[in-house]
Amino acid sequence: MPLPNEFAKWTICDPVPSKSGGRTCAILGAKTEPIVFTLPPLKSPFDALGYNDPDAERVNISLEIGPENEEIVTWVKELDSQIIKLCRQNSNKLFPGKDIYLESDLKPMYFSPLKTNEKYGTHLFKCKLNKGTGRHACRVWNKSGLARESPESWQGLTVQCRVVLKSLWLQSRTFGLTFEVVDAMVAEDQVSHECPFANGYEF
Repeated sequence: MPLPNEFAKWTICDPVPSKSGGRTCAILGAKTEPIVFTLPPLKSPFDALGYNDPDAERVNISLEIGPENEEIVTWVKELDSQIIKLCRQNSNKLFPGKDIYLESDLKPMYFSPLKTNEKYGTHLFKCKLNKGTGRHACRVWNKSGLARESPESWQGLTVQCRVVLKSLWLQSRTFGLTFEVVDAMVAEDQVSHECPFANGYEF
């Protein structure tokens, strides 16, 4: 599935209060439908965890984007630019009482979902994932397309994710995008470790 790029046809809905004390705005596509896309298999270098909450069901997951998937990095950078443009066009409802005249006024306030993994020189695409059991829980599949249990840890797994651009979040003077993983196929299970005794050792 190609990455969605009809940015000019997207709609930012009116803000509503969020549980965190900020506000969120749904973002809809050209036909007022959710914006959904599928990523290629990507590695999750860390476990999916909640911020300062080890028991959280709605957690953060980072997907590592290597050089072979550079088109995703290019797409996110274009997305960032277009979202800032859309936010400026909707600044009266998004930032009431603030004088927003230029896109450059918003750039310092925007948090991109794309982060740099400085240790490995790659990029990380940040998403949310609900690992609970309710109707909003992420559905997990194996390579054969059969439902499976959610892994105990996502660290080291290669997963292919179906993602929805859920909303724009606004918190104080900052804002950004929330991507949610709705389906995850475990393309490669836990990282294999070679048995240290496989080739024999002499003592």
